[in-house]
Amino acid sequence: DTRATTNETPAISDALILLDGNNYIRYCSDTAWDVVGLDPSQVVGHPAAEVLLSRLSNFPDDGLTDSLLEMMVNPTGSPKTMEVACSLHPPKEFIITVFPLSTAPEGMRAGVLIRDVTQEREIERRRNTFVAVLSHELRDPITALMGFTRMLLEKTSLSANQREWLENVHICGRRL
Repeated sequence: DTRATTNETPAISDALILLDGNNYIRYCSDTAWDVVGLDPSQVVGHPAAEVLLSRLSNFPDDGLTDSLLEMMVNPTGSPKTMEVACSLHPPKEFIITVFPLSTAPEGMRAGVLIRDVTQEREIERRRNTFVAVLSHELRDPITALMGFTRMLLEKTSLSANQREWLENVHICGRRL
């Protein structure tokens, strides 16, 4: 019987899937429902390629599909990782890691770990947008500041103390 019990509480939030020598799913963690919408009771005993590719459909290109299939068919050596963006509703981004199981329970040959990084990537995009907008907004005032300090340093007679302060302002502006 290829069915596995899935009523334990996993210690990880990623989806964990274990494959047998024929690439059939022998185990699927309960977290797979939260991560990719896989019901463990319905996917255990089915071909991994069929289940995963149907659930993670609409890869941006066929090369990713081929890469994922190759990773599952030949899980030797070190773990192999790929990032994918899927057209699920709502769209999601995943990091999928396939790793060989050398000390696995009987019949288990490989593991697939699926991590939902959608929220992390969105936070990263927002941070990058914020930094881009901030640097764009600061560029004009800093350019003006640099121009005025350069002009004052070149064209006026300043005391040593005034020159030192203007040079500090100019250096800080250049650093910004």
